[in-house]
Amino acid sequence: MFTGDKKKNALEIARRLNIDNVEYEMLPTDKYNRYEKVKDKDEIVVFVGDGINDSLTLKRADIGVSLGNVGSSSAIEA
Repeated sequence: MFTGDKKKNALEIARRLNIDNVEYEMLPTDKYNRYEKVKDKDEIVVFVGDGINDSLTLKRADIGVSLGNVGSSSAIEA
């Protein structure tokens, strides 16, 4: 899991979802670059985002999930 969230929140979410690998406090470009590395493994990747800075990665992901009413219009469109 990689996120722009603060360390404490990211680790709590990962714990609840039984996710071992967590990267946090990432900038939008960090998330996009990390996505490209994950995608190289030829696995299905789901990306969840809510902001305008997430729209590029949402569009590239196999499955892009925008947070609906709370997301920016560009994230929802992507």
